[in-house]
Amino acid sequence: MNGGQSAGTLSVVEHPVGPSCGPIFESRHRVPSAVTSLLLGLFLVGCGATAETPPNILLITVDTLRWDRLGLYGYERETTPEIDRFFSRGRVFWNAATPAPCTIPAVAQLLTGRYFVEEASPTLTSLLGGAGYRTAAVVSRHHFRASTVFARAIRRGFDRFDIQGPDEVDRHGHSTRSADEVTQRGFNVLRELRTDDRPFFLWLHYFDPHDPYTPPSRFSSPFDRGNQSERGGDRRSYLQTERASPDQPWQRAGAVFDQEDVRHLRNLYDGEIRFVDYELGKLLRHVSREGLLETTIVGFTSDHGEWLGEGNRWDHCQTLAEEEIRVPLLVRSPKGPLKGEGDVTDPVGLLDLVPTLLRLAGRDSAGLELDGGDLWELPRRDLVFSYWIRAVSARSADLKLIRKRGREPLLYELDPAELRGRRIDPETRPGGARRLDAANREFLRRHPSIDVQSAEVLEKLRSVGYID
Repeated sequence: MNGGQSAGTLSVVEHPVGPSCGPIFESRHRVPSAVTSLLLGLFLVGCGATAETPPNILLITVDTLRWDRLGLYGYERETTPEIDRFFSRGRVFWNAATPAPCTIPAVAQLLTGRYFVEEASPTLTSLLGGAGYRTAAVVSRHHFRASTVFARAIRRGFDRFDIQGPDEVDRHGHSTRSADEVTQRGFNVLRELRTDDRPFFLWLHYFDPHDPYTPPSRFSSPFDRGNQSERGGDRRSYLQTERASPDQPWQRAGAVFDQEDVRHLRNLYDGEIRFVDYELGKLLRHVSREGLLETTIVGFTSDHGEWLGEGNRWDHCQTLAEEEIRVPLLVRSPKGPLKGEGDVTDPVGLLDLVPTLLRLAGRDSAGLELDGGDLWELPRRDLVFSYWIRAVSARSADLKLIRKRGREPLLYELDPAELRGRRIDPETRPGGARRLDAANREFLRRHPSIDVQSAEVLEKLRSVGYID
């Protein structure tokens, strides 16, 4: 099913992104010689000579995946051996944030590179399609079918948008397309995309770590040995039916679970991740066997994180806490790792993917008015923002400040290797606190309509029973 307009119906005339022999290197900023050599090897064989075919792009997103559950980020359990193995030869970003802790706005912002998404906002898909790429998506996410500005932006520009049918949902209205089906459909689409010589952009979105936690038993059993809980994996139903009163938000009714219940639910969540990792291993081995690794950029990330019982909270779409907004971000390029050697601890965001992937594809993002920055240019800025429910956060390499309208700001110290930020008194870091608070105020000044857009998303989620 084609859920969006074809690339041919979109106009990108206002923002030409055709290849150029000079502008990539004629920068006011100093480009390191190693990066210059790499870009030359990637995109040009000399000015006026035949350019290499632009690389393919494979973007993989996993719904509700916490960064601290991956081996590459230090998790002690073997939840992601396939992902770890593949991206050990890529670049690991340790301080990446989603712009919103909820799927629909976060994915739309990821694909547009903008905090505020409008009807006319160009997307990564439409820009690549206008530059000759074939574009396709295989997704497991029922709400991508919606008629909101965000959902329309997500579908925009794809030649093929493969989404489950409107009735393929569970009791909560969640997607039922599992990881094995996404992978198999991904195989099929890859075969179709390779029927001609044009480069392709393929996006795969996996849903399984989202609740309810019901992984195949062979993936959860290694983590759930000795389980003493009699609960199943539908934690949302337990929270909704056993909360203290109907007025209590079910996401904060975690006291209904004892320690064994919490341990069991976390084990099932890890099993869901291992299931997705297994399927991604099949996909990535297929890409390797087909000889695509030499011509394909592979990006991997999540839309947001998840509360897993910390402070009796569960779920997401709630706060700007690290449990919800910090995400994994991994990139593997066929010509070598991004940004030299070592992992990256500079603050980055999902909005950085659009300008980065356009650069890697040999396209120019100048004039597109993107809010993201090119990861080739690190450190290209030192602050990244997230926004949700009248609150904004600015994060630097070691600090995060959250300002919610009408409340005192909250300051946290960040450690790339730790899950939670440590709340501190702003007076202990007065210079940093003032700088981040001023940046938050400037963000709200530059995006005056973001409250309206956030409120529309909240109303939509409430109308379908997704949140209270």
